[in-house]
Amino acid sequence: MLHIFLTILKIPFLLLAVLLLLVLILLALILFVPVRYQALAQKQEGLSVHAKVHWLCRILTVKADFEEKQFSLCVKILGIPVVGGEKKNSAAQPSLEEDSEQSAQQEETLQSDIAQMLTEEEDEKQENSPVQTLTEEDSGQSAQPEESLQSDSIQTPLEKGIEEQKSDPAHALPEKDSTGDRQAVHPMRPGLLQRIRGVAQKIRNTAAGFLEKIRAVRNNLSNLRAKLVSYRDLWYDESTQHAYRHVKKELRYLLRHYLPGKAEGQVLFGTGDPAVTGQILGICSILQVWTENRLEFAADFEEKVLEADGQLRGHIRLCHLLKSGLGLLLDRHVRRTVGCIRRMIQT
Repeated sequence: MLHIFLTILKIPFLLLAVLLLLVLILLALILFVPVRYQALAQKQEGLSVHAKVHWLCRILTVKADFEEKQFSLCVKILGIPVVGGEKKNSAAQPSLEEDSEQSAQQEETLQSDIAQMLTEEEDEKQENSPVQTLTEEDSGQSAQPEESLQSDSIQTPLEKGIEEQKSDPAHALPEKDSTGDRQAVHPMRPGLLQRIRGVAQKIRNTAAGFLEKIRAVRNNLSNLRAKLVSYRDLWYDESTQHAYRHVKKELRYLLRHYLPGKAEGQVLFGTGDPAVTGQILGICSILQVWTENRLEFAADFEEKVLEADGQLRGHIRLCHLLKSGLGLLLDRHVRRTVGCIRRMIQT
């Protein structure tokens, strides 16, 4: 009985151990199995680039192609396309064609509706325009009211103008004094002293605004100078220099492991000017020696041309990135420098 009870207690611990083992295996695969990448580029009449990234025996594959100014992306999991793929592209083409046909039909219907609306408006205008056919009698009878209307239209503005002049004191006639002469009435104008005061106030305001701008520029320059001094002190601080050396060391470590292990290519170029082409070839020869002749350069001294063909391969392991990240996080000099930079940015 006790043996059965112990075996029952062992079951959850066994399941927990199996789960932990699976998690450790997954972490090991993620950290130590490399992500391999390769790229191929060609430049002749046009530029074409093909890149491919795969992980864990091609369980996850990502392809990117750029050719004839068109970009395509395809993501596959266990060989099954998840993003992109030929099927999806082929299915997408008829939908695009249908959308273009629908848009063309909509444009045609809109144009026809606009044309109908314009014709209807023209017809309404023609119907509303009065066409009068007057006889001699009608013209004789209608002449009198027209003359009366014209006389009214001429007289009414004159009368209105006279009334306005009478009511407006500015246009009123000058009154007669005791001698019988009319006094000249002049409109009130600001005096010379008021004008001088207004000009002086404007000059005072412009001078005050100019002085405020000078003070603002001076304050900005003083703040900038203080920030530059603080940045200089931070740069020459001992902990900052230690953090800088540590970061540079980790970057070199990552570049040594992440740069492509195999890179080769051929480049043919020409500028049309033999002197310039020779100078560029001299610079490229140094690069060719640095790449151990894996990148070859050739020059055309007669024509202007640029052709290239190259490929590269490499791999990335996340364990190197984890090692560098943990090393930087555990360094107290790096933490102190990051804190100082953050405080300076916030202020």
